Amino acid sequence: KSTFSECTKTIFGVQVTMRKLHIIMPMAGEGSRFKQAGIDTPKPLIKANGVPFFVRALSSIKDSFDLSEVKVTCIIQEKHDTYHTLSNGIIHELPFANIITLPKLTRGAVETCLSALPFLIEDNDAILIMDCDLEWHCYNYTKSIKRLLEDDCSTISGMLLSFNSDNPRYSYALTDGNIVKETAEKKVISNNALVGAYFFNTTEDFLFAADKLMSENKLSDVKEYYVSLLYNYLIKDGRTVIIHKVDSLYSFGTPEELYEYEHKSIHN
Repeated sequence: KSTFSECTKTIFGVQVTMRKLHIIMPMAGEGSRFKQAGIDTPKPLIKANGVPFFVRALSSIKDSFDLSEVKVTCIIQEKHDTYHTLSNGIIHELPFANIITLPKLTRGAVETCLSALPFLIEDNDAILIMDCDLEWHCYNYTKSIKRLLEDDCSTISGMLLSFNSDNPRYSYALTDGNIVKETAEKKVISNNALVGAYFFNTTEDFLFAADKLMSENKLSDVKEYYVSLLYNYLIKDGRTVIIHKVDSLYSFGTPEELYEYEHKSIHN
């Protein structure tokens, strides 16, 4: 096993080996709505109350993790780096981040995340794919992730985070209690809209589902290779996917949402 993908922790006087959490942030979109509003800064570096979007997003895990405990990989467009030195901006805020640059748009977030192979995703990683324009908090979710990193015998393959909605712009999960039975993209199959935080307990879980999605679906069928759709393949294979309700959620993915976010008194 790779020593880079593990760390040790002392629990009740006993040293426990923990797998490494690998956060992957796909940042290779165009950010067109901000461009239309006259903001040329690459979306991850736009500031919400003085803090870049992607840093705000990463603060979501602070209830259970210090960022020094995790691997972070940011995937960006080459042109954003060429014209706006995006990678320098990321490293300034997060010196230990891994950065992958892509020469062109991909066919969706799944394909974007797969670009981290074979260089950065290690066999022993647990993977959390996070949107860079959401800040959320859920103590049960982050604590559950931490427990799974310590438990080599868990039967859980995936974990999702949800909020209540019936807006068809979101992805959704159909559930039985906290067990996910089906996921859908931009189709309201329940009131469990998904937050952009997609956990896979092992690299194998992620790669298995990604291969199934991309080999069995044409883009004419799925429009994009959405991360939310991966969980259906885990479920069909008999693997367990669970879900938690978010405690709080803030979106700043559009100029209008950013304005609303910055005018909430809860933020400094």
